[in-house]
Formats: sequence, C-alpha cells, structure tokens
Amino acid sequence: MTIEIATPSPRVSPFGRVRSLLRRSPGITFALIVLVLLILGAVLAPMLHTVDPAQINPRLRLRAPDARFWLGSDALGRDVWSRIVFGSRISLTVGISVAALSLITGTLLGLLAGMVSWLDGVLMRTMDGLMAIPAILLAIALIGSLGANLATICFAITLPEIPRVARLVRSVILTVKTEAYVEAAISMGTRLPGLMWFHILPNILAPLIVQGTYIASSAILIEAALSFLGIGIADGTPSWGNIMADARVYFTLAPWLMFAPGLCIALTVLAFNQLGDGLRDLLDPRLARSVRSFS
Repeated sequence: MTIEIATPSPRVSPFGRVRSLLRRSPGITFALIVLVLLILGAVLAPMLHTVDPAQINPRLRLRAPDARFWLGSDALGRDVWSRIVFGSRISLTVGISVAALSLITGTLLGLLAGMVSWLDGVLMRTMDGLMAIPAILLAIALIGSLGANLATICFAITLPEIPRVARLVRSVILTVKTEAYVEAAISMGTRLPGLMWFHILPNILAPLIVQGTYIASSAILIEAALSFLGIGIADGTPSWGNIMADARVYFTLAPWLMFAPGLCIALTVLAFNQLGDGLRDLLDPRLARSVRSFS
C-alpha cells in the first residue's frame, strides 16, 4: 500500500496573479494601458504641451499639423495638441467624479431601500421619477438653472445615474438578504449598520465596480455632448467637447481639428467599456467558468 503525500501548490506572488489576470483578459489589458496613458497625460499636461493652450495667434489660424503644431491650430491660432492634452483633465475628472458620486449615493439609497421596508416604496418611486426624465434633458435644465461650471456639470450628470445604481443595489440585496449567513447574523443580534457594512456590502461590490466603469464612459460622452452644444465647459477652458464644437464650422477646411478630439473620446469610452466587460467576466463565477472552458 502506497501513501501519496500531497505537495503544497507553489505560492503565487501578487505580480504573478496580475500577470495571469492580464493574460487571460486582453480586453482589460488594453483598457488599462489606454487609461493609464490618459491619466499620465492629464497629470503631466504642463510638461507635455508644446504651446500655451490659451495663446491666440490669428496669423497662425487653421494651420495643418507640423513640427510646431503637432495636431494643427484652430480658428484662433491655438495649438490643438495642447488643448487636447489639457482637455483630458476635464473629461477624466467628470468621468471619475460622476462614477464615484453615483456609486456612493446610489449604494446608500439602494441599501436603505433593500433593508428598510417602509423606505422602499418612497425611495423607489422617487428613483422611477428621475429615470423617467432623459439624462441629457435633465442635465441641460440643471446647468441652465445653476450655471455652467465643472461642479454643476458633474452634479447634473450624476443625478440621472443615481437611480440606476440604487435599483441595481436593491435588486442584489433582495436576493442576498435571504441567504443563510445573513439570517444567521440577524439571529445573533447584528444591528442594521453592521449588517449592511460587514455582510451585505462586500457581496455587492463586484456589480458595483462594473457599473462604475459604464457610468464613467457615459459621463464622458454626456459632458462632450453638452460642451458640443455650447452649454458645458466654457470655451476658455479646453475640453474635448468644445474643441469639436469649435472645429465643426471648419470641417471642410481643416477636418483634422475634429478627428483628434473625437478619437480621444472614442478611445476613452472604449477603454472604460472594455474594462467593465472584462471585470464582469472575471468577477462573475459563472462567466469566468465558461470563459475558462472555451480557452
């Protein structure tokens, strides 16, 4: 009779886990590379710009890309490359801020609706009322009432996103709170704050993270649309949306003015969506098993 001794599996370093994760999900790899480059570009914008983005020189208006103006100059002679680099700060700030505010507020409301029965009806009917208003129209109304600045724009884009997060959290809680470990915690006398923080919230983080990436991409698109319509960030502060708005009049003369900011918007939104899809596949055990079975 032979006795087999099980050998312990080798320990994998955190770097090895990350490398294995990126190898299994090329979408996440692409998204992280694009987002890291964009964030670095936004942080290092004062070092990357070639000309002051606010400097006006009518003699150099509508210049084609060359050694001085890498992406050409606009109708006022401003350097498009420098304006795009600084404009990335606005887009990324709006996307990340809206995602964070929506997740925090929506999660709190969803937790209260899912765990406190008498608040459920009031909160959900309020959320339904907000969801009945198109997001872009609500944003236009709020900006027109409160004024066009970065804080107002973030608030106006965040408000329509909160009901989506709240309903997602509520639906997950209605399923999770019937699990045995939650009922055991209740029977042991765990109070509502501790129940939500230690038992409920850790089990809804995965869908929240995925939802946050989609909210960030949607916020970037809405901010660009508002700036393109002339009711977003003022032209004195460069953003990808108002760069495209200024360039649309000269599209036949200088089409490159619209291609560069449009490509930045498309790449950023694609990166956030790819990150969300990849995280959804990895964080959902059923999808993760199906992906491994086909690989």
